Amino acid sequence: MDSKKSPTTLRVLIKSRGFLVLLNGKSPRFFGEFIHSNKKSFLFLLVLIIPVFYRFYQIGSQSYWMDEGFSVNAINLLAEGAEVKLGRTYYLLGMYGYLTAPLVSLFGESAWVYRLIPAIFGSLLVWVIYALSKTIFDKKIAYFSAFFTAFSYWQIAWSRQARWYSLLAFFVWLAILFVYKSLYETENRRRNSIISAVSIILLAFIHRQGYFSVGLLGLWIFIYFLKNYPKHRWVIILVSLGLGSLVWWVDIISGTYFIHSAINGSTLGYYLPYYLSFTLKHYWPFLYLSLLALVLVKGRFKAGLSLILYFFIGHLIFLSFTWQVVSYRYLLVAFPALLILGTVGVFELSNIIFSKFKKGFFVKPWGLPLLFVVFFFSVSQGVLVPKDFYTLESDELNPYFLSKVGTNKPTLLFTPQPDWNKAYDLINKKLHLSSKKENIVISSQPQFNSIFLNNPGYWLRQSDSGRPQATYTNDNEQVIEYYSGALAIEGLNNFKKIIGSNHGYIVFDYLSIGRGDPAVISYIQANLNQVFYDKINPYSQVWVYEF
Repeated sequence: MDSKKSPTTLRVLIKSRGFLVLLNGKSPRFFGEFIHSNKKSFLFLLVLIIPVFYRFYQIGSQSYWMDEGFSVNAINLLAEGAEVKLGRTYYLLGMYGYLTAPLVSLFGESAWVYRLIPAIFGSLLVWVIYALSKTIFDKKIAYFSAFFTAFSYWQIAWSRQARWYSLLAFFVWLAILFVYKSLYETENRRRNSIISAVSIILLAFIHRQGYFSVGLLGLWIFIYFLKNYPKHRWVIILVSLGLGSLVWWVDIISGTYFIHSAINGSTLGYYLPYYLSFTLKHYWPFLYLSLLALVLVKGRFKAGLSLILYFFIGHLIFLSFTWQVVSYRYLLVAFPALLILGTVGVFELSNIIFSKFKKGFFVKPWGLPLLFVVFFFSVSQGVLVPKDFYTLESDELNPYFLSKVGTNKPTLLFTPQPDWNKAYDLINKKLHLSSKKENIVISSQPQFNSIFLNNPGYWLRQSDSGRPQATYTNDNEQVIEYYSGALAIEGLNNFKKIIGSNHGYIVFDYLSIGRGDPAVISYIQANLNQVFYDKINPYSQVWVYEF
């Protein structure tokens, strides 16, 4: 049908230069020309709309997992205006908790409310990565770095959790951006210095890990001034000591005690193979391209590249040799460095190939980067289709480890994500239908008792590496769980006594099998009535038993 006869017809003609579009009888425009004339619109779509959609897609559908339960429980207490007291602590919740508590008061207790702030800052991180890459390198690298950050599995996954990780990543890279601007650019130096100082200060109020980022950036600034102003080195040293003392004082009055713990509580270890293994598994193309960038990049880009690399290596060394437990998520804040440097490596390699051959699509300046985008989605960690559930980090099932501990047990390092929502939905229904006036609920994670039942109930006591375990009532007789205030059950005899004189339910997950009392767990499995079971993966299982 001719377009003149039907002005609403959309005709697309394919020509050698691109797509020719005729819309409502308007003048034709080549696809490439359309993109060129609407760069700002495409940038807005790339850097804002896409990451927001992926981070907010079905954000409330995924069940809370263990650490989210701690966050949600503490935020609820903040929203209630509760004071810090025995068993009801905000332990290291930081800025995230205080930003979210008013939202809970306004919108109610819903999963999307608790995850709203992390999703917002996870989306804004893409903007920061774009701005940093553009400032240090150029627009091409900025576009692609932002693109990879927007679609990165781990950046999306951790932006959807009711935790502080995406906030820390945002302010860390914002601080890096303005530290670079204030040191290496002459324009607006005062403004950039103020913003960098504010960003660095805020790191201390997000999480105790932020203090390490403060130290890394402070050391970089200190070395910069010593190198560029050697005549004033004693003034620089004295000012640095004063600022360091101020940071220590803030650490003490805020109650995080990161510096104190780092000095007195850190133990030397060797976890580098764990972190390198995780990095190679999920970021290997970016890691290799980052190494290539180090070799090829010269001139004015070197300072910015060195700052980004320094930040990544600093975190890797700290976590690999001094952190008490292996937690891959703590390296999340540094992984954007590989996304940026890997992009630099792609373009440097592309420039070399283009300068030598200059023929064929894949040797054009954009050819190799576009090929790498396809590779990113097909082989690497790119998320093409948004998900409503993201499996968090864990090690692969290691055959040697399985041969030692049994074929039904996964490796040591995993993030349990059982469906607590389903388990407590069942418990709530059964409690509602029960004719018994008094029912109790015993949980291996009593923060979920508080969240779903508004009553901490009883705690099926277990160890929890890296966290305070329990405290005592004033008479030092009754043990209670540190976070929810649930009454602890210790020992098989005590357990039998409590379930023998009450009716109720026991809910525990796979993690409890390794951390709880083996005698109690075995007794439950052998003698009580299982009413619910759900399995997502080998380490994300949850059971409910009735007694």
